[in-house]
Amino acid sequence: MRRISSSLTHFYKYGFFYLWTGTFGFGTFMMFMPFSKLSSSEKMLLGPPFVLAWIFGTALLYYSIGRINEVFLDGRTLHISNFKETIKVDLSEVASVSGFSAMAPEQVCLKLRNPTKFGKAIYFMPRMRFHLGCTKHPIVYELRELIKDATRSEKDSRPPPYLHK
Repeated sequence: MRRISSSLTHFYKYGFFYLWTGTFGFGTFMMFMPFSKLSSSEKMLLGPPFVLAWIFGTALLYYSIGRINEVFLDGRTLHISNFKETIKVDLSEVASVSGFSAMAPEQVCLKLRNPTKFGKAIYFMPRMRFHLGCTKHPIVYELRELIKDATRSEKDSRPPPYLHK
């Protein structure tokens, strides 16, 4: 079994998310404390933008890294874990693969033909790489080829339609 998601997935999903949310939230909260060196007019001027930035930043982080999973490839089977439970998905069940290199961390999306416990789209963070520009991660191309082969071999193993009764 080969890991195709980053070994930092757990850190990003839990450690970084809670570290950023907690630190920024604590700093924003401390701004409103009586012992803060800010005057009341400065608190009223700076407070709302900081609260909105904290809410927006937390929502953005949750949307971008809160949904990532750990993914392993074992032959024609993907083992997908959300760190609480693991599901198995055959490669022929994957409809498409896309990559997002403009985000940090880089992400890959697997769109499935049928819904699973984790939904119809699986997101994971591939291994880190150094790259210039907006190129897709090499695992995207590798998975596309594996899915083509899996889908082709599944079609080849079915009997011709005229043999069905």
